[in-house]
Amino acid sequence: MCRPIRYPVLLAIFLLMSGCANISETTTEVEPTQSIPQPESTITPEIRTSTETAIPGTPSPTYTLRLEPSQAPAPTQTVCLDEVAKALTVPTRQSPLEVRFLSDSNLWEWREDAGEAVQISATRDAHTFSFSPDGQVVAFTRGETGRQTELWAINRDGSDLRRLVSADQLHAIVGEPTTTEFEYTDEIHYIDWIDGARALGFEVQRSYNAIGGCCDSGGAWQVDLDTGQLSPWTPPPEIQNAHAGLVSPDVRQVARVGATGLTLANADGTNRREDVLTYPYIPQMEGGGFIAPSVTWAADSQSLAAITYSENIWEPEATFTTWRVPVDGAPAQKLHTFSGFPFSVYLSPDLRYLAYWYASEPEPNDRELHLTTFDGSLDIIYTAGQLVDLWGWAPDGVHFVYGQDTTRVPYLGSVCGAAQPLLDPPVFPIWQINWVDPHRFIFASGGGGLAESELRLGTVGNGSLRIGSQQGD
Repeated sequence: MCRPIRYPVLLAIFLLMSGCANISETTTEVEPTQSIPQPESTITPEIRTSTETAIPGTPSPTYTLRLEPSQAPAPTQTVCLDEVAKALTVPTRQSPLEVRFLSDSNLWEWREDAGEAVQISATRDAHTFSFSPDGQVVAFTRGETGRQTELWAINRDGSDLRRLVSADQLHAIVGEPTTTEFEYTDEIHYIDWIDGARALGFEVQRSYNAIGGCCDSGGAWQVDLDTGQLSPWTPPPEIQNAHAGLVSPDVRQVARVGATGLTLANADGTNRREDVLTYPYIPQMEGGGFIAPSVTWAADSQSLAAITYSENIWEPEATFTTWRVPVDGAPAQKLHTFSGFPFSVYLSPDLRYLAYWYASEPEPNDRELHLTTFDGSLDIIYTAGQLVDLWGWAPDGVHFVYGQDTTRVPYLGSVCGAAQPLLDPPVFPIWQINWVDPHRFIFASGGGGLAESELRLGTVGNGSLRIGSQQGD
């Protein structure tokens, strides 16, 4: 692969999910034409057309726009892939939502119970961050764009800003560069809190400003938050396993996706099974590395759902194939080969359905949005249009968000049933949808793209509430 996986602890938008139970495997039957349930309460939409100061001292425009009828694509007629589709039971959030995010490279936090965003840092050079388990300390990487990064910490209330690891220390950890032809940056790729907030564990890697220029490893280290002392660190098994591959839900198995084959092993390294599924080697178009298949564990840890790609992945006639890979030693089961754009494939949370688009007319970018079962036994065209695309599944596994990339107006589709506007009144353009409970989601929206976007909390079929400005990606 070209670059290592960045761990979720470093997401630019961190959604605090404490108190929210995991999706249950228990299912409840949904009537074929039933729309997603509406929440008990309604958020009053904010319709503002002038620049305002939403957060004291931080002016930023609000782009909450209404669509004229002629601008809005018509929702689909009632179509049904699976008349017996069952929705996953998703528990409603019990604790107030907290959203942590970067705006203008500063740290911010929004609390639902307070109703306003609070600025934590003012350095204007933060890249990634991680809150301590008790939420009182924030560790974050900072540095000017294209320059060496450093590891810093700050209290949640904005006090006691301090440097933990300097750029010179990171350079010393990795050592002299293996090439002097390209500029390089030493980066911290994940952060793990040790003993609550006594120390921070992290990995250092050096990337070069070149195609395929990744990575020289500096190993794993820990820094004491009180003394600043650096020492080698042995990551816990769950992190080591994450490096080795995909860890099963029961944490007993690890799947490693190689260049041409899938390998399974016990978490302790025993019972290694090479090439339980093989597939063609597909190199990246630029730089090193390869294009890996999509592999997802089933909830019961007894099998994996895999999607492999044909060697002509960049061609209009490209195909992709679905597989079921058991862990009991039985051979992988080939399910179905589809004609469609491989990078448009979305797998539902319960691994039962796929959504993908097929370019019916590549030149004008006319597309068909398909819904299908994972085994290919059912396949329908849900809607069609120019640059139509799917933007992710809802947590219940039977609803999904889609729209046209030209307008970015979101609609809520269904495995069985007509589409409806995701928000009423609509907000557009919309990006980065992150579901936080069965009916609500965080998203970015703005009139000038992500560089001038804002974060909002939306409710399905209702309005949205402004969280704060998200200037910068």
